[in-house]
Amino acid sequence: MTTIEENVVAKIAGMAAREVPGVYDMGNAVRRAFSAVTDRIPNAQTNVAGGISVQKGETQAAVEVTVVVEYGVSIVEVSDAIRRNIIEQIEAPPAWRSSRSTSTSPTSTCPTTTPAAPRPLTSK
Repeated sequence: MTTIEENVVAKIAGMAAREVPGVYDMGNAVRRAFSAVTDRIPNAQTNVAGGISVQKGETQAAVEVTVVVEYGVSIVEVSDAIRRNIIEQIEAPPAWRSSRSTSTSPTSTCPTTTPAAPRPLTSK
């Protein structure tokens, strides 16, 4: 049986979430501020797992995502697209299934303004 570490699942999920149109940024306000600082450091690596929380069992993984959604984009549509893409990407390489993928705290923001603080998404 192949075992995949939680940090690997988080990186796969983070890359999959960032591929979805309408995702402005990932993570809560503190993580986004920290990323803004580290992005200015030459040769620093991007934390692709930022905004991702993973709980993994032997054959299943639960992924929680915190995103900032672009202004004017449907939060429900972006959340559904994130969920589909994460499940596709996680299930592709290994032979285990994702039990749940929950997108939380999406926020709308104008590209010309500072991102607003995340608000909880009430529907799952």
